[in-house]
Amino acid sequence: MSHKIITIARQFGSGGHEVAQRLSDQLGIPLYDRNLVEMAAERMGHSPVSIEKADESALSSFLAGYVAANKTETDHVGFILGMDSPTMDRFKYGYFAGVQYGAKELGKEIPCEYQLAESFSDSAKGKAIAQKMYTDGVDVIFHAAGQTGSGAIEAAKEMDKMIIGVDLDQNWMAPDNVITSALKNVGNAVYNVTERVMNGEQLGGTNVIMGLAEGGVGLAPSSDKHLSAELLAKVDELEQKIIAGEIVVPYTEDDYNTFVASL
Repeated sequence: MSHKIITIARQFGSGGHEVAQRLSDQLGIPLYDRNLVEMAAERMGHSPVSIEKADESALSSFLAGYVAANKTETDHVGFILGMDSPTMDRFKYGYFAGVQYGAKELGKEIPCEYQLAESFSDSAKGKAIAQKMYTDGVDVIFHAAGQTGSGAIEAAKEMDKMIIGVDLDQNWMAPDNVITSALKNVGNAVYNVTERVMNGEQLGGTNVIMGLAEGGVGLAPSSDKHLSAELLAKVDELEQKIIAGEIVVPYTEDDYNTFVASL
């Protein structure tokens, strides 16, 4: 018996779940969202399992910041955030910390311009914010802003500037401008945990953390289009230091201030 599986990768706030639901209804095939792991656990007679991967978004954001610090030619980078929340703080302070870590390593001062868009779905606003940043001297922007960030990517393409994508590999949107993306590998996380549950591992009632070591987060495969072999090697080394606990990436403002003071 053959089975067809359709996977939909989406940005936060993009309406991907609604698209998936409509496709499911039209094709008459079941839709499995983040409840897939819970379903597997129930079938095996286990307690519910949850996957904590968003908590590790600071790690891929830290790597994005490090890349930005190494790629900027104006020593001026930017960050666009969709909405402010403790969860989104992980992107913000992870990125800020990565920039400052890279700046310290390079012996430079690299300020990071920050703008809150207050929307995950306003591409026009994202474009306007990015245009202003680029005009002010920023040459690398990282966005964590859903569809708002798509507007920022459009600005980068039109102005021939660099930008870093989020959640999925966004290089396809502007191949000459999206130099890397900070990924949340949801597929890896769901597959890993589902496989463990189906193999009888008792994960019920626990939160499973999917970080760098587990392949839950990281940088995009397309990174080698714009990042040199030397820089990619430095990123790999940085990942190992994070995994080993030699670098503790900050998630909050207080932790960020402590991190910067320690550099």
